Amino acid sequence: MAQKVHVPSKRQRNTTVKRSRTGCRTCKARHVKCDEAPGACKNCTSSGRKCDGYDLHLVGSSQAIVTFMRNIETRFDWATTSDERRCFSYFQHHSVPSLMGLADSPLWQQLVLQMSRTEPAVYHAVIMLGAIHQESEANRMLLAGENLSRTRHKFALEQSSRSFALLNKRHASRDPALYQVLLLCCLLFVISEVMWGRYDSAITHLRGGLKILQELKASQLEMNVEPYLVAAFIRLNTVSSQLTGGPLSDIKHNELPGQSYNTPVRALKEAQRRLDTLLTTGVPFLAKCWVLSKGDIEEDYESLSLTQFGLLSRYHQLLHQFEQFTKRSYTLLSEKQQREADLVRLHCLAQILPLKTCLLKGPIPELFTPDYVTLLMATEELIDKLPMLTTITVDEGIIPGLFVIASSCPDYRVRLQAIDCMLSWPHCEGLLNSNLAASIALEGLKGDLARKRDKECDQGVLEVADREQGSFLLNTLTSVESIADWVPIRTTRIAVPKAKARN
Repeated sequence: MAQKVHVPSKRQRNTTVKRSRTGCRTCKARHVKCDEAPGACKNCTSSGRKCDGYDLHLVGSSQAIVTFMRNIETRFDWATTSDERRCFSYFQHHSVPSLMGLADSPLWQQLVLQMSRTEPAVYHAVIMLGAIHQESEANRMLLAGENLSRTRHKFALEQSSRSFALLNKRHASRDPALYQVLLLCCLLFVISEVMWGRYDSAITHLRGGLKILQELKASQLEMNVEPYLVAAFIRLNTVSSQLTGGPLSDIKHNELPGQSYNTPVRALKEAQRRLDTLLTTGVPFLAKCWVLSKGDIEEDYESLSLTQFGLLSRYHQLLHQFEQFTKRSYTLLSEKQQREADLVRLHCLAQILPLKTCLLKGPIPELFTPDYVTLLMATEELIDKLPMLTTITVDEGIIPGLFVIASSCPDYRVRLQAIDCMLSWPHCEGLLNSNLAASIALEGLKGDLARKRDKECDQGVLEVADREQGSFLLNTLTSVESIADWVPIRTTRIAVPKAKARN
């Protein structure tokens, strides 16, 4: 019998969301809305109060980094406006800590901040991201395209245009730093467009960045780009498979020898490197299998099953060796490192389960329900350990695993709990938005319920469903031209409005 899992009520979900990270300390203590002006808010200064400043929320950052971030906003080599300085402050104090994810990141803590001081194109791209991040957070990550009636949207478009114009001026330059500037701006554009809900533009920017990397590799000029910036594009290229059905480029981490996955893990970074290498192969394979028809699978079953078996073997080997490592060393890790270790295990589970079922067409057998429950419990346990719920990251996190549960678990109550879990933490991971993933999964569940009535689950759907979520999904379906080809849309069989109905 499938294990029954409690589905949290909508009241529980809404209380989880309200982990505020904005506003100065004084306004938060007074429980009033803060205008979040850089340095000291006007609410305090205009009323004669002392503004106690803002919480930086720099997870695991050293004091040197904190000091660097405080000082970097004070001077630029060009004229800046108050709106730009405010958005830059938001980027520093809110976007950077979120983008760092669970670990320290020289990309976000150092490179981006340094280059925004010396490169105007990067500066304006950063301002754009700060404006869109603030707008997206204010709307619970529910943006579905630009709205020129909103001030921040117009401001972000203006900053985007300035960054593009500056890049075009330097395009013919032979400055070796140009490649890094181009890639960094491209990365900032991708992240901004995803938060904005403009996925076609995000994919276009990502494709452009990957093309630059391929050209650099062919010209043996990769040394002009920091390796962690290259790694960010490789991660996004991998994640793009979850939407487009395959990577946008053949660029990926160098494959490790097969036996490397079955050798002892001696350090957390070593396990993460092995996992990253596996994901660049495993994620595209899953995306490919999910959209194949039953006939396609039968026709190529020998080759597909051979790849499936090979990937499962390597993931199981990695998970076994990693669990041996955590038995020896978990208690010796810092709290931050323990969360990183939990995420490695979670990613392994989130890949192993769909690999077991990816060649099955039709309903998943109930014997797999305990595996879905294990994955869901591991996800919820990790979320409970997080010191704050960040809203944007380039790294893959919990959304792919939760969507697997929400779209295919045999127990509909478990699917509802996974959907509710995604809705309880509105955020973006790479090209994925938790609100959009949850809305797509919920529509898929409604379709399944229409074919197999379940009164208890119908009530659960009503508790989780949200009119605003439905409007958000419809707006996204009608504004993203490529969405009919997305893997989640095809696997859940959601009807997409015809192109002529879009505006």
